[in-house]
Amino acid sequence: MHPSGIKFGLSQGLLNLNGDDVVVSDPFRERVSEIARRWVRRRKRVLCIWDFVVAEALQDMPYSLDGARKRDYMPFYMGLDRAVLQSMMPIAEEVGMGHRWLKRHFVSEGMWERLKKDTRRCPSSGINGIWRMQFRKIYTVIIGLCKENAPLHLRHAELLALCELNRWMTPRELKRMDEFSKQLFSEEFRKRIGWD
Repeated sequence: MHPSGIKFGLSQGLLNLNGDDVVVSDPFRERVSEIARRWVRRRKRVLCIWDFVVAEALQDMPYSLDGARKRDYMPFYMGLDRAVLQSMMPIAEEVGMGHRWLKRHFVSEGMWERLKKDTRRCPSSGINGIWRMQFRKIYTVIIGLCKENAPLHLRHAELLALCELNRWMTPRELKRMDEFSKQLFSEEFRKRIGWD
């Protein structure tokens, strides 16, 4: 996040510094987890809800744009997704989901062995049904890991599952990765496998 965005977030009580890492404040992280729990439980859709969860949590926080310059709060908004992910990585490590790599990336190791054992199939052929089933599998594994390693973090299970479902990347990073992946394969190959 740009230094002016960090300064804005710190002054509003939305961010904290954890060594070199910029993380969201504890009250904000708790609010994001609470909103994630509510969204996951009441919606049939889990695909593309990250933005709604973070935006609703931000709306519920007491902060003000009065007297703030656009060049201060815009970098904050642009880097907020990454700050939420950075905040959840130490919790995911404690739960036993994996470990951080190069500070900014998360490698999921501890949960994939368990995910392979889950043989549930999605009866729905729609993309949302497939993503929902994948989310449920991830969510079930995370709850098991929380109960075994860190019961205190059960309240973050839905948010951790959303982080894992999004591969610990922001929506912008996911879009860039998809564009890069599409460039690796020819148009004919993409059509043949139904990518587009």
